[in-house]
Amino acid sequence: NQPSSWASTILLSGSHREHFCDVTTAVGDPVTIELQYSGFTQDNELIWKHGDTKVFEKRKGTVIIGSKENVTSGGSLILHSVQMDQKGPYSAEVYDSTTGKELHKAVKNLCVTDPLSKPRVSRDCSKTQCLLVCVGEETKYTRYSWKENGKTTPGNTLTVQKTGDRSKSYTCVFSNPKSEEHSDPLTHMDLFPGFTHHLNHVLNSFLPKDPPIGAIRGGIFAGVLFILIMALLVFLAIRWYRLNRTKRFTGRKKQTFKTVSLHCVHNFCSSNMTGTEL
Repeated sequence: NQPSSWASTILLSGSHREHFCDVTTAVGDPVTIELQYSGFTQDNELIWKHGDTKVFEKRKGTVIIGSKENVTSGGSLILHSVQMDQKGPYSAEVYDSTTGKELHKAVKNLCVTDPLSKPRVSRDCSKTQCLLVCVGEETKYTRYSWKENGKTTPGNTLTVQKTGDRSKSYTCVFSNPKSEEHSDPLTHMDLFPGFTHHLNHVLNSFLPKDPPIGAIRGGIFAGVLFILIMALLVFLAIRWYRLNRTKRFTGRKKQTFKTVSLHCVHNFCSSNMTGTEL
């Protein structure tokens, strides 16, 4: 009668605890569910269940269900690369292998979280204040908060008043018990721009907000091609200049300097012309 009574207790306890997380992990991560029984020895009989399904059983030193890699030396259950269908209550039972006496029982609820998406911020601003709303793909256990210059404020909305302090920044934090993601930060100047920011906003309004991927790739290719062509033209110009400069020095015509000498004897003179090349 005791096992039946204890099974009812387990079911009630599991139902009551399903809204609580004794252990939390993310999809794809490993996790260890602790037995937390200091009297456990390798001679004890050990059973781990997920709901009503046995996932590990060892009796008289022999593993019947599961493998040795599924438990630690202290009897804790190891799950590798956890998936969403592995969430829920896990119950442990420890027995004396000689007498069959129950030595320990426990139930732990495992919560498994989905990967978080990066949140974004929408805003509704007047001249004096802005209402910021944090938007993310909500799943179970997720929550919102804001970081304002390091100060944390809970909730998915934040009202910002216009002040003279332009150094303030605001970031939405989307979190669960396992991890968190941050939005791109917004500064006070982003929310309450001056003339320059207003001018940029007007100019940007004429540009497409979401240009197609093909156009982006085409623009990048055209830019790279333009740079390569300009580099080639510069190289050819430098080479042409150097070749012409060399020709001016090596192709210069040799100049000949000639001298004339006169030799006179008895009023009769004869000339002799010599030349020197430089």
